[in-house]
Amino acid sequence: MRSVALDPEDAAEQDVHEFNPEKQVNCPARAFAEFKSLNARSELEKAAADFDYFASRLPPI
Repeated sequence: MRSVALDPEDAAEQDVHEFNPEKQVNCPARAFAEFKSLNARSELEKAAADFDYFASRLPPI
């Protein structure tokens, strides 16, 4: 999360991941979906700097 926070536009261009929660709970696609969501809401930098804030933004599985 912290490494892609440095260049979110570049990471967002790599929009090739799909997350299906019925198949997998923890996977790179989910991490990318979380990144895209935080970036779209302009919360990426805060989430990368503060784990408690990051955890509060995650939906329960």
